[in-house]
Amino acid sequence: MFGADARAAGGNVDLVVDDLDAIRAWVRMSAKTRSRSTSTFGSCTRQLATRILPPWRVADDAPPLSEFPAMRRDDAAGWLWRGSNALATRTPRDGAFGVSFAHGLDSALLCTARRLASRGENARRRRGFQGHEVSRRAEMQFISRFLAHHAAVLSLVRARGHRVVGLLAGTGHSAAFFVNALQATELYALPAARVVAMEPSAIGRVTGLRVAAMIEDDPLLGQPVRHLAALGGITAIVDLRTLPSLFEGS
Repeated sequence: MFGADARAAGGNVDLVVDDLDAIRAWVRMSAKTRSRSTSTFGSCTRQLATRILPPWRVADDAPPLSEFPAMRRDDAAGWLWRGSNALATRTPRDGAFGVSFAHGLDSALLCTARRLASRGENARRRRGFQGHEVSRRAEMQFISRFLAHHAAVLSLVRARGHRVVGLLAGTGHSAAFFVNALQATELYALPAARVVAMEPSAIGRVTGLRVAAMIEDDPLLGQPVRHLAALGGITAIVDLRTLPSLFEGS
């Protein structure tokens, strides 16, 4: 399921000859043909849609975002919610960033990016997810490609001059944290937030270290968000009272 041959057989990747010159030629070709246009991103989004059944959709009676009750839906499906001068994303029902959720959100972001560009508007976005979906189904749908595409869509949004604001309110976990919060122009966190790149048991197996105390206090492996802030990865640690000013202010 994870090997190159299996990925290629599933139509997820192209195999490159295991030869240095061939790899260099492939990289040069890819660099020359890259594009940041919304039409190119839209084409990739439509291609990825063929892998999704059924599509994820916000329930018709979904409530407003709890932190920003004044926000209202920006699109019929409820992927994006609009305030006076900001857009926000909802969190998936199960808290996991899955294939269908990634596709729906990216479709909404691309449509909004085109609309804002045509009006000359700006936007701010916030996001926070517990982690990416971990399941055989997600791997068979090649969730890695959806995650990479999502990071690319956010790159396009930033390139168009929009301010992307990330909020880490709970636990930032692995790939979902990398392709969401770490793509933000600014990343804020609540004091109790945590960042988990690897589970403690996995760190212990890989490093052979006793990790119980390190998870709280080690400057590199520590999970409390204060450690990432000390490394410069967090713009600021904030409390709930300041959230509206961060996402709705100038």
